[in-house]
Amino acid sequence: MVAVMLAASPGIRVSFDDQRVHEYDGDAGTISVMPANSERKVTWSSTCEKVIVTMPPQRLLELSAHEFGAGRAVLQPPPFGLIDLRALHLAEMLKAELAREVPSKIYIESLITIFGVHIVRNYSGADSLPPRRKSGGGLSNRSAERVRELLDSRFASKITVGELAAVSGLSPRLHPGIHEDLRRVSAQICSSAAPQFC
Repeated sequence: MVAVMLAASPGIRVSFDDQRVHEYDGDAGTISVMPANSERKVTWSSTCEKVIVTMPPQRLLELSAHEFGAGRAVLQPPPFGLIDLRALHLAEMLKAELAREVPSKIYIESLITIFGVHIVRNYSGADSLPPRRKSGGGLSNRSAERVRELLDSRFASKITVGELAAVSGLSPRLHPGIHEDLRRVSAQICSSAAPQFC
């Protein structure tokens, strides 16, 4: 099960199988991933608007096999309060389609499949899906995708190296090769998305 918050909701309390309670404030785009056969208890201090997508484990395995050639996918919950802008965009598209007078079944199924691929790519365990570093070092494909997502969402505003480093999971005092990777990803986004802002 994956839940994406559509609006801010402060004071969320979550406890998993271990009974340890975690409290955080959820903003629009906050994502939670719950693997199959896990139990959790969630309480909110205010009204919560979100989209919840569930997929049978077999479907996630199929998506993982198509995406990575791996026959298994181990979903790992992200840190509490993590905002995933791509998941938010897909959740908003699902909500809009479901609100139509006659929703399109094929469109909804397609959005759920895209959502599933996004989840497999970004929230699968490292033990089942290697990070696929390019030879010679640099950003992993997953880190590069997160950087692209940030650049997509804020293409018309300045982004600091510190922000890029945080999204890619690197130190702000980056190795020179990583700086080049970040510049390359940024240039790709600019040339394809909105060259007038670059």
